[in-house]
Amino acid sequence: MDDVGRWGLDASSPEQQAELASRLIACADERDPSRDDGVPPAALLSEAGEILELLGDHVGALAAYRRAVTAEGVTDLDVRCLLHRALLSVGDL
Repeated sequence: MDDVGRWGLDASSPEQQAELASRLIACADERDPSRDDGVPPAALLSEAGEILELLGDHVGALAAYRRAVTAEGVTDLDVRCLLHRALLSVGDL
């Protein structure tokens, strides 16, 4: 997660932040289950969703949160809360 934090600090423009979200999603997709690096896919997807949500990409955030709910691992914040917020943001009541 330290690397993820550093990547976030380096992403200063909206384009770089969107690229970071894509990178986090790719990292979650490419995770090697035999290697425990301490960063579960659920956390990567949740972080990507939060970035996308801040950028105004509510559809992209919703997709990331939906994947995070069923992904391996736990997150600091219950991703179901983020999913609920994203559903409201896209008008899915």
